[in-house]
Amino acid sequence: MDYLLNYPSGKHIENAQQQIEYFKRQRTQKNEERNQIIDKLRTNPNSFTPSMLRTHLDDNKITKNDLLNAGIPIEIINRLDNTITPELKLGETPNSIPEGYTEVYFWGNPGSGKTCALAAVLSTAYKMGYLEIDRARI
Repeated sequence: MDYLLNYPSGKHIENAQQQIEYFKRQRTQKNEERNQIIDKLRTNPNSFTPSMLRTHLDDNKITKNDLLNAGIPIEIINRLDNTITPELKLGETPNSIPEGYTEVYFWGNPGSGKTCALAAVLSTAYKMGYLEIDRARI
């Protein structure tokens, strides 16, 4: 911008204008990303883990005031620096389930709803007829 003001007919004016347009697009994109994060926080604050919020803060995508304005309590914001998120290393997800395999795995904290989730799956499977015994195999 200074170049355009100081050298309105300089030989690098086209390059300077392109740079200004580039920075404007970058600013617009950053604002759109910030607004998307804030909207998602307002809609469902639990859609972000503490480490995700910490990363957004560290990358200057959002500010602590943005978190406050989205309804995140100050006590939670202050704890973000001290939160350690465990990392699960489960291995590679298979592309398909091999013939004959029927395993289903649930993991989580006690009382997190694993049994209820399994009951819902089995109930739905039973109602849809997927749990019928194959009498030909008995």
